[in-house]
Amino acid sequence: QSIKDKEISKYDDKDIDPFSTLVCYFNNLRELSGATILLQEDVQQSMRGFAKRRNEQLTKFAGSDELTSRLNQAELSSKLEQLKKTINQNDHIGILLASVMISVGLDIPRLGLMLVNGQPKTMSEYIQSTSRVGRNDIPGLIVTLLNEFRPRDKSHYENFRSIHNNLYRFV
Repeated sequence: QSIKDKEISKYDDKDIDPFSTLVCYFNNLRELSGATILLQEDVQQSMRGFAKRRNEQLTKFAGSDELTSRLNQAELSSKLEQLKKTINQNDHIGILLASVMISVGLDIPRLGLMLVNGQPKTMSEYIQSTSRVGRNDIPGLIVTLLNEFRPRDKSHYENFRSIHNNLYRFV
């Protein structure tokens, strides 16, 4: 058993599962579409290079799924059911690209990892979208990527601590 296998084996699936689906939140469909292209090309190339440097076999990249208004009702229902699947189940979603649609009505308790790409338009939208992960007893980790050339992002960055200390004042 390699060192890597020993390190991973000290965690069980209940510890790993909340972080096995990365929810990526986007303010608009244009940015979400750009991320889809990056995942299809750049991420796979980076994974190949990383595996080669470590003399490891490339882990298959399953790609990403989408939760946006472009889905019809049947596709939406199917996607929500698929999101409930844990890391060891078939059709587990590893990366979910989501639009503002995620901020209302999504209640999947197993989700624990989110990447917010740009500051949402309103504070209530920010609170609603980021509250989709880390529910109940599941730990949550939210990483926010901000662009210094966008005034809303820059303002959020400059006032990050104050905003987060007073979040519920904005709801």
